[in-house]
Amino acid sequence: MKLFFRINGQLINEQTWQELSNLHGMPIYFSISVDAARSETYEKIRLGGKWDVLIKNLSFLMMLRLKGEVKYIQLSFVIQKANYNELIDFLNLAVRLKVDAIELQRIGNWGTYTETEYFEMDVLNKENPCYKEAWKMVQNILRQKKITVINNVE
Repeated sequence: MKLFFRINGQLINEQTWQELSNLHGMPIYFSISVDAARSETYEKIRLGGKWDVLIKNLSFLMMLRLKGEVKYIQLSFVIQKANYNELIDFLNLAVRLKVDAIELQRIGNWGTYTETEYFEMDVLNKENPCYKEAWKMVQNILRQKKITVINNVE
């Protein structure tokens, strides 16, 4: 058995880790939704989230990873108009943190947006004016050899 947590990274700190002490020693996998490489973008997309808290908590998780207390850490990035121009910076952040992988995802509409809003945000729609630029950035990420990329955009 392994435990897989998909989280936003805001609450996984030393105190929370101690509260999960009954899980220590189990193979624990984390996927943290980041969706940005800059504080302004992160706090715009992840309403209520604080970039400084995220970075501090990611550093704590990476310390656990290096000690072998966490088996795997990946950072997730949902590509959209507000953040696609940060893809390379996101890759560099992940490499600096030494996470195991990054995951790229195309934005979906779960009834949150009108059709017009969604079309504008979905830069991986071939009809979107930003598509060529966004797709080129995705291709650059997919070709790099610095880190494992989980591709959920095609």
